[in-house]
Amino acid sequence: LPYEIGKLHSLKKLNLARNRLVDLQPTIGRLDQLKELDLTDNKICMLPLQMRTLSSLVDLRVGGNPLTSPPKDVVRSGTQAVCRYLQKIYEGNSSGRLDMGGMRLRNFPEDYHRMLDAKYFSLQGNGLRGIPDSIQTFRSLRDFSADNNQLLAISPLIGSLHNLMSLNMDNNLLCTLPADIGRLSALTKVSLMENRFESVPESFRSLTRLRKLNMDNNLLIKIPDWIGSL
Repeated sequence: LPYEIGKLHSLKKLNLARNRLVDLQPTIGRLDQLKELDLTDNKICMLPLQMRTLSSLVDLRVGGNPLTSPPKDVVRSGTQAVCRYLQKIYEGNSSGRLDMGGMRLRNFPEDYHRMLDAKYFSLQGNGLRGIPDSIQTFRSLRDFSADNNQLLAISPLIGSLHNLMSLNMDNNLLCTLPADIGRLSALTKVSLMENRFESVPESFRSLTRLRKLNMDNNLLIKIPDWIGSL
């Protein structure tokens, strides 16, 4: 698409289906009268963040594209969900607070490279089953929340987040954590309420700055003696 596409301010319907488009000009976000946009069967991997401003858009069709951003989970939720997702990334990049709560994500976002400056990252209230290796790329992260999901496993590479101070994994299906959690030397707060832990993770012995630990509503049998040395 030419850069000048943004000058068509009265455009209400744009059909670009079944072509070979690989990207869209950011100026498409200036089409504030656009109601219908059909991008079916192209080669687009990523929608520009500027599309978040398409306030009149009610019908967006992106099927048949190798989209990674927004994820397919978001696309299935409809046009408003797509624009809201793009808005959340934009706000996250501007403020450092990335809130992806309640976006119906079943998988960790594949477009994480658009979010790497986040210091606060929330994925609460989705349908995630695990936190993958790509979590290691969030090097600036200080606060990570993935409560109210269906988490069964966390990648050991979470231990690379040396700036992390707060970790919230409440209301999941976790019964263990990777030993690498013990490498998070800046961690001061951990919340693991309503999971399936039968014991306090041994790796917590290394968390010398830990000041608050929530583990109510688990399956704990005993509290280890070493807990008093934290």
